[in-house]
Amino acid sequence: MKNFLLDSFNGLIAPHPDEAGFSVWLQEEARAERVANVLRILYLIVWLAVTAACHRVNEGEPNAVNLVGGAMWFFSAILFHTYLRRRSYRPALKYFSLTADLLFSFGMYYLYRFDVPGAPTTLKSPTFMNVFLILALSALRFNAALPVYGGVLALTLYGGVVLALVRSGIVVFGNRFDMVTTAKVNLVYLSFNAAYVATFTVVLVALVRQARRLVRLRSEETERALADKHARDQMRTTLERYFTPQVARHLLENPQALGGRLQEATIVVADVRNFTRLSESLGPEKTVQFLNALFEKMIGIVFKHGGTLDKFLGDGMLIAFGVPHPHPDDALRAMRAAVEMVDAAETVGDWTGVTLGCAIHSGEVLMGNVGAPSRMEFTVIGDVVNTACRMEQFNKQFQTAILLSHVTYERLKDGIEARAMPSTGIRGKSEPVYLYEFIAWKTPTTEGT
Repeated sequence: MKNFLLDSFNGLIAPHPDEAGFSVWLQEEARAERVANVLRILYLIVWLAVTAACHRVNEGEPNAVNLVGGAMWFFSAILFHTYLRRRSYRPALKYFSLTADLLFSFGMYYLYRFDVPGAPTTLKSPTFMNVFLILALSALRFNAALPVYGGVLALTLYGGVVLALVRSGIVVFGNRFDMVTTAKVNLVYLSFNAAYVATFTVVLVALVRQARRLVRLRSEETERALADKHARDQMRTTLERYFTPQVARHLLENPQALGGRLQEATIVVADVRNFTRLSESLGPEKTVQFLNALFEKMIGIVFKHGGTLDKFLGDGMLIAFGVPHPHPDDALRAMRAAVEMVDAAETVGDWTGVTLGCAIHSGEVLMGNVGAPSRMEFTVIGDVVNTACRMEQFNKQFQTAILLSHVTYERLKDGIEARAMPSTGIRGKSEPVYLYEFIAWKTPTTEGT
């Protein structure tokens, strides 16, 4: 039953197809006009039912004005609703319907004098209460100008009715006691009625303005939420270029994790061997295609082992393991990733025979946001990073694929076979550096972390 009533009501206020192109406010105003008219019809049904019942209970008591006037008002509301269903909404209709309501109501209010000829009771007729319902319905359109218009028109019509009845001599004024005990009225009574209408109008205007303000604030809040979500999505997309999705999500939820600090990490520098000759043979367009395919494959391997892509170095990459969160086996993760990258680089898309060189070094790095306030970059810096970059250049000299520093070798020596390289002087180092070439795993290693 509940669903049937809801469906029926929604059917009565269904929008006209031409209103699909209206602004949101105008669509809601059109919907409110239909809702107000349905409520108007329901009220008039109750009005006519109560009037008819009172006529039967008090036989002979005149109710012609209420019955006839209410019936005319009811059928005009039915016709108006038919028009609203068949035609698209126009903003002027709200003023038309409000004007018609007040004219019907005050027309009955004035004509009530003929139900009781010669009696000054018309200004005490309950028909006056219709004004408050009519003004309340005007507030449904959420247009502050409409209740103002209705309130001014109601007060004008009320004053006109009072003036007409006073000039006709029908209205008899009395004191405050006469007003309670007789049919007489006084100026205080009339002033109170006018004050009620004026006050009610002000309240409705305040209500409409408050409702519109809440809608505007809610809209602004929604827009801010969408903007924040868009910014977070962009930030997540940027972070996921360098971190695994799990780490990116953690950094978004804990931005303080991006603060600068010293941290133990293992650095991997990877570079394509003979890239200059390769790019000359491929040409600019195919070179870019090659690098994109290579980096896509390499990044997948880095993320698979829990590494962080720090930055691209032309045809190479700077990768950190243990950033932003260190693990006891960061060196092993880096080793596994380097081996897999070197093997995977041999076939990239349509290109075969590609050689990748890697250098791995472990130690303390400075991790954090570096740059200017207008443009920051999350990165790792320090001697460990510089040493790893210079180590990688020796792959070409030694004709090796993966070189490890002595620090990293000490952490992995129980699980790998490696060959010591001649001690090497590295720019910026006063002491020679001992490097090791990775040969093979001593025991089968499980891929992943």
